[in-house]
Amino acid sequence: MIFGFSFVCIHAEPIEIAMDMAYPPFQFMDGNELKGVEPEILAEIARRTGLEFAPKRYVFEEIFPAIENESIQLAMAAIDKNDERTAKFDFSEDYYVTTSVFVASEDNKDLSTKEDLEGKKIGIALAGSTQEDIAKSIPNARVVNGKNLINTLLLLHSNRIDAMIIESINIPVVLHSKYEYLSDREKANLSMLRSLGGLKKLEIFYIDFEGSVGQGIMTKKGSNQELISKINSAISGMKSDGTITKILAKYGLQ
Repeated sequence: MIFGFSFVCIHAEPIEIAMDMAYPPFQFMDGNELKGVEPEILAEIARRTGLEFAPKRYVFEEIFPAIENESIQLAMAAIDKNDERTAKFDFSEDYYVTTSVFVASEDNKDLSTKEDLEGKKIGIALAGSTQEDIAKSIPNARVVNGKNLINTLLLLHSNRIDAMIIESINIPVVLHSKYEYLSDREKANLSMLRSLGGLKKLEIFYIDFEGSVGQGIMTKKGSNQELISKINSAISGMKSDGTITKILAKYGLQ
């Protein structure tokens, strides 16, 4: 399925691109429509380059082997360009720089630094993420993979974890209740918890500025260089003319 990207195509077939589709506000499904920061950026790349993209749903950790074995050409899923990944994959120019943010209930007065999480239960939304790496580096911490952002958020609200580490991308949903980005099922789960008095006031207690990393479109190392060059040209133009800033602002990220 091609999600709204109907442009003149310079390739014989649309270019398949792996997307998680469940990471609001960067990617989320609204009925049958894919929405969010990255789909809007991708649609604008298509408009500027004449490329046509066909998003395919992948679980986040399955994206990397799929790119390595060339099951799919590209991936766009809030993928951090850390040292390990840049050694194995090629990336486009950054379209966003993310920071890891530590969140807990404002009633939890025991947490004010990263070190305070030693021996605690820490929730993360995605296996293989930078946030999982950070959580695993904390001595004696129990890392709980919520499988997605909303499940992890529900774990925090229901006291099954002490804190969660999120990307700055997720702040609108986690801290500002921007639930319009969620599926009907996710909204229903949060509404039920609210009706039971289970929604807590959350706050940021630590920000890992040293862990800030850029995010870009990923491909197999040494492959698709001409394609990435075209994408880079579009991203550079979108950064220069303020298009990316406008998209981020639309979703509360500016």
